[in-house]
Amino acid sequence: MENIFKYAWIVLIGFTVFNAFALKKKVNQYIEENPDLERGYRNFILWNTILTSIPFLIIGFGIVTGQLKDIFEVFDFNSDKWVVKSFFTYIASLWLFGFCWIHFFNGGKFIEKHRGIYQISFLNKKIHPTEKQVKIYYSLTIFSIPILYFVLTNLKFEDLY
Repeated sequence: MENIFKYAWIVLIGFTVFNAFALKKKVNQYIEENPDLERGYRNFILWNTILTSIPFLIIGFGIVTGQLKDIFEVFDFNSDKWVVKSFFTYIASLWLFGFCWIHFFNGGKFIEKHRGIYQISFLNKKIHPTEKQVKIYYSLTIFSIPILYFVLTNLKFEDLY
């Protein structure tokens, strides 16, 4: 059982790659409707797969080098281990990169134009968001993260009982 959690990072990378193939299949109908957008879809899927695999590679590196015992150890927010700090620094950087891309480099417009990359579920309906909706949704998500971090780092679970 111990090895399952020790090598779970490999499975998570596999899921990331599987999701890339699933997204490619999902957007094929939109590529057929507008072949000029194929390059944008292809680049998005490639970079999304690479960028979302890196946190699992950081975890894997930590486990292989003995810095972490298993995948759960990375979620110790108060740890002084460089692997844990690298993991959270990368995640925060990725969120900041996404925010800048969406707001300042036409990422919201890109997502609106490339239908199927991102959908919002609302009242059991899938909505292809507009640029404004993407910006609002992503901003709300990003600005809630510091609150979540504060709660997770200061909450003492034994006080709840």
